[in-house]
Amino acid sequence: MANIRHQQLIKPLIQLIQHITGEATVNLISITQEDQPQQGESGAEVHLYTVGYTTTSADVIHTLQIVVKRSPLRERQIVNLLMEQRQAIPPTYVPDTESDSRQPIFMQYAKSRPMSDMAGSISNPMTQRIAHNLAKIHAANRTQCPGWLPKVSDDVMNNLYLNSTQTVWERCMQDNRFYAEFGAYDKQLKSALAQFLKLNQQLTEEGDTLTLINSDLHPDHIRLLGDEKPVFIDWEHSYYG
Repeated sequence: MANIRHQQLIKPLIQLIQHITGEATVNLISITQEDQPQQGESGAEVHLYTVGYTTTSADVIHTLQIVVKRSPLRERQIVNLLMEQRQAIPPTYVPDTESDSRQPIFMQYAKSRPMSDMAGSISNPMTQRIAHNLAKIHAANRTQCPGWLPKVSDDVMNNLYLNSTQTVWERCMQDNRFYAEFGAYDKQLKSALAQFLKLNQQLTEEGDTLTLINSDLHPDHIRLLGDEKPVFIDWEHSYYG
């Protein structure tokens, strides 16, 4: 049985493995904490475990890698919603969907994609699968905004990280070498930002394309279950927009 210091993990790990395997009875044999996985920008506490278990249908010991993350309420609510919709996220068990403080979620580990897939063309089969799975999430949640989900339109500049990028750009423009090479683009970029904000406002007013979005969706947040199934992780910074 698991080490005594892992006792609090036993019940949620069993719940998750039961969901993944479809087995009514799961017996944990071991829980081994692995090297700390790469932390995201949010600074959330994340731990990786290799779990050994058996089921009633076989005495063979299986292993599964599971991530335990202390997650904010918004992410727990979104992950729970996406699980109910059977969307492309790693199988996850969310014990608490109400507490305001960070609480643990238990998620099957999904590996990073090879760089060749990240830089793949639009016709790449993996790119097509990623687009299809993301489109399913958008379609299922289009024009349906849960009361607890913040809206991009409440603060577009901050919610889409635009203030952050503008701050970095202005700081870089103070560097003479940077300005010499890129200063000519300043006016064009500011014009493009104004155009984007106007378009965002128009689409918000129309309302037809508003949906659940992950505003922090970059290559490392698109992972693989097995070798073929792309899934999306890290929903802390999500909005309706």
